[in-house]
Amino acid sequence: MYEQVVFTNLANVPCRLTGGARFEFVGADGVTAVGLPANPTGGYGLLDPGQTIRATMQAGQTDNYDADRCRPVPVSGVRVVPPANSAPVVLRPLISTACSMGGQLSVQQVSNGQGRSDGGPGEGEGPG
Repeated sequence: MYEQVVFTNLANVPCRLTGGARFEFVGADGVTAVGLPANPTGGYGLLDPGQTIRATMQAGQTDNYDADRCRPVPVSGVRVVPPANSAPVVLRPLISTACSMGGQLSVQQVSNGQGRSDGGPGEGEGPG
């Protein structure tokens, strides 16, 4: 299962995305982390106001894993903590169950070409 996640700079100033976003399944209670988190690969950059960067999440089906090693549990969503941000967002789940032991979530973060990797005009830490 694949899903696109789009990060948009909603601020009026450029925003440098540094570090990595954290992606993890959350349990039926909407709070408890399930399994191992996924940290995206790929580059980050400087986003001007209104510009975006995309991440592609992939989740393996629990049926593809040994049940004793996977220990599947119901999940209610995927919690995403954006780079350099402490406010998580919970997205609808890609799948209804996830392995409580191990990691079946992977993320590839790629720029759509709008973000800048240079230190262009207005470089600085924005609230993006």
